[in-house]
Amino acid sequence: MRPSAKQKLFAWCIASCLKPQLAVEDRANPVLEAAGSRLAIPFADCWRPTAANYWGRVKKAHGLAIGAEIFGDRWARDHADDKKPVLAAALETAFDPQKNAACIGLDQTARDQAAAWLPPGMAYDCASTDVMPDGLDKVAADSIDPATTELPAFLTEDEPVALDPATAV
Repeated sequence: MRPSAKQKLFAWCIASCLKPQLAVEDRANPVLEAAGSRLAIPFADCWRPTAANYWGRVKKAHGLAIGAEIFGDRWARDHADDKKPVLAAALETAFDPQKNAACIGLDQTARDQAAAWLPPGMAYDCASTDVMPDGLDKVAADSIDPATTELPAFLTEDEPVALDPATAV
């Protein structure tokens, strides 16, 4: 197995052990929030709001408010009378970086904001990476340099290690 495949498998194993949370939840784990901030994961590159996974599930007023915030009041007025499925489809198109070029009247700034937008609690505040939750040793966390830290042997060895029957426990 290639080292890159092992790294992906290891990352998947760690991710499957974590309990999903939103930063806006009262029970959000500050350790996970600090780790997420330090990792600077580009969630906007991995997940986009669609009619099926977000816009169709939130209230129409919320969708119009987000549309007004990103695209302006005129956009919100133009879509105020839309039925919810039509509004959800319009928002999906406007927030999809590959489709929003077809949206008439959207300037590049609005398109860029829409491409980077995530619902509250899904994006980590990467500006606050120096803020560590109580109980974590920032000095110890900063002493790990990912560029020089070697991966464990089980992630870098291409061949399984044959056990010597004489030394096996």
